[in-house]
Amino acid sequence: MMRCLELAKLGELEVAPNPMVGCVIVYNDEIVAEGYHEKYGGPHAEVNAFAQLSDRIPTHLCDVFVNLEPCSHYGKTPPCSDLIIAKKPRRVCIGMLDPHHKVAGKGIKKLIESGINVSVGMLEEDCKLLNKKFIKAHTVSLPYVTLKWAETKNG
Repeated sequence: MMRCLELAKLGELEVAPNPMVGCVIVYNDEIVAEGYHEKYGGPHAEVNAFAQLSDRIPTHLCDVFVNLEPCSHYGKTPPCSDLIIAKKPRRVCIGMLDPHHKVAGKGIKKLIESGINVSVGMLEEDCKLLNKKFIKAHTVSLPYVTLKWAETKNG
């Protein structure tokens, strides 16, 4: 999951208002593919990771790690949960639930209903910290504001 977070951060300046997401695919305890959401409107992390995966690797024996719940709705791109279901990995490890009302547990539900083993909450606090601006926007409908000021010694 730490590698997912490292990858996700690479999209920091390009993906807003979407969240930063990284995806790692593991086979036989080795990372065999990885991807991240590189640009707003472009392919999501899961799509980029599966595009990198060799055809010789059996996806049904792979574990997929992603720092944010895979999307479950059509937007600028198709649902990542549908892609993962089509690839049929052995397990999907998710850092945190997506607070966006169009996802919010629906992606996980689709994965579980398709028979995929899903675990949620791996490095959850780190995942939340990475996307704190996205989370605030979708939980309390307010922007995340950073205030910075300089002041002389005498005020």
